[in-house]
Amino acid sequence: MSSLPITYRPMTAAEAPAVADLVTRAFQHNIAPHYSPEGRATFLAYADAAALRDRLGNSHFVLVAVCEQQLIGMIEVRSNEHVAMLFVDPRYQRQGIGRELVKRGIAAARQANPDLKQVTVNSSPNSITAYQRFGFQAVGPLRQQHGIVFMPMALPVDNAPDR
Repeated sequence: MSSLPITYRPMTAAEAPAVADLVTRAFQHNIAPHYSPEGRATFLAYADAAALRDRLGNSHFVLVAVCEQQLIGMIEVRSNEHVAMLFVDPRYQRQGIGRELVKRGIAAARQANPDLKQVTVNSSPNSITAYQRFGFQAVGPLRQQHGIVFMPMALPVDNAPDR
């Protein structure tokens, strides 16, 4: 974990451009090279600041991780049950920030839906191992939709990180 203090909190609508920038940078660094042009375009349209802002409060919430007033991570959860996006600035990866975002995202989802049994994610192929470390298991084969390649995964909330 980073020795610098990290704050986790809900994203504000005004932060949508900064969050979209973080997501785009991390996507370009880690995932885009493995996607087709169609997949890259589909993802970037989804991660656009205006689209992100439009989803806020429309069955989606976003938590951010901030270190020294710099946005370093984010998680977007849809319908209090599905991780739509999870990104950490490449310079801050492998320091527990993604795990903490998942933990806090699940806690917020459980608070909104106490009957929540599992959380799902459609993991990019290169993120499968990270999600497995968080406790997610594959629930189907690798798939492709609109150029996006993903593995459907699920985590019973009783097995959530740091539970």
